[in-house]
Amino acid sequence: MIAEYKDVLIAVSLLISIGGTIYTFLTRTAKHADQEVAALKKRMDAEEHKVARLEAVVSQLPSKDEVHEIKLSIAKMDGAIAVQTEAMNSVQRTMMRIEGYLLEKGK
Repeated sequence: MIAEYKDVLIAVSLLISIGGTIYTFLTRTAKHADQEVAALKKRMDAEEHKVARLEAVVSQLPSKDEVHEIKLSIAKMDGAIAVQTEAMNSVQRTMMRIEGYLLEKGK
């Protein structure tokens, strides 16, 4: 009686062995893939955080028009400083003449 089922039992045993091997291979691959996906998600979260920080910084930067206005204001200030410098030079020359006069008069 056992002899009759011997071939069937060998075939079933072989199928169970092959099925177990395939199951182990597939689950090992799935676990490895899950680990890789988890690592990629973690990396993506870090990159999203960096992008959010950069967006916050960029949103605080002046626009092209604002930079242009700043340049114009600086140019106006340069002109005003040049006028003030010339006025100060004029005052300095006047003070030197007055000082020279007073020194000459005092002798």
